[in-house]
Amino acid sequence: MVSNCFPMNALESIYIVGAGGFGREVFAWANQHPLAQKAWELKGFIDDNSAALDHYDYPVPVVGTIDDCLKQGFTRGKVLLAIGDPQTRRAIGQRLLDGGFSLMTLIHPTSVIGENVRFGQGCIICPHCTLTCDITLGDGVMINAHSSIGHDCKVGDWTTLSGHCELTGGCAVGETAFFGCGSHVLPGIRVGDGAHVGAGSVVLQAVPDNTRVFGNPARRI
Repeated sequence: MVSNCFPMNALESIYIVGAGGFGREVFAWANQHPLAQKAWELKGFIDDNSAALDHYDYPVPVVGTIDDCLKQGFTRGKVLLAIGDPQTRRAIGQRLLDGGFSLMTLIHPTSVIGENVRFGQGCIICPHCTLTCDITLGDGVMINAHSSIGHDCKVGDWTTLSGHCELTGGCAVGETAFFGCGSHVLPGIRVGDGAHVGAGSVVLQAVPDNTRVFGNPARRI
């Protein structure tokens, strides 16, 4: 079962890295979690665009850039890495880890998590996802709303599943892969490092590293 997913010290400070659309979604998901304001509290966003929230009404500010936070000792808190693009998420995540930050895993309480599901640090599991059993997720994996992962799947570090994606049983996914909305992968298929599966695609055969595929059936583009 899930373990060590949330900091348990009283009101530990949490920051969201990325104040764009996905970051604002993660703010909502984190605020809805039963541990919010009990075990930890959201203190603000970290974003290199200080004006990212200027046209939005949020109770916490952009507290500074990544450089600012590294210099000012924000490492006392943990971060939710809310950046959708896998390559960017890996680059920023590694920079934060090297600077002493700890990446928090967030699992929305509406998601269904089965037996023997293992999470790396810094994963974000959005509402209404299903992870069945005997699944391993690497560090920094992001799974957006209404997606599912079947039994015996392995998903590499920094991979992104957009909304309504499905990895069926026994799939193997490399690092920094990206799955567009509504894409599906048939059982036992491998999707390589840095691969990009276009929205609505149905993957019937292996996708090599750093390859873009699209369509039903998915073909190289």
